[in-house]
Amino acid sequence: MQTPVHIFSGRHDAIGDPRWSEEAHRLIPTSTLTYFENSGHVAFIENRSEWNATLVDILEGRAPAESTGAVAPAQ
Repeated sequence: MQTPVHIFSGRHDAIGDPRWSEEAHRLIPTSTLTYFENSGHVAFIENRSEWNATLVDILEGRAPAESTGAVAPAQ
């Protein structure tokens, strides 16, 4: 049996570089990855409603979004 893994990553995480999440996702074949666009290291606090909604999707068997939160416009 393959265990599914879901990776949550704050796009602006200064503690755990988001590239590490991408590498973990690449190395774990059963993984999915969601970025929280307006978050740093503590997405479960900084983007509480989006984090909770993503977790509920996962627990209820729905495919999680690859990205959540408004993406800042390019400068």
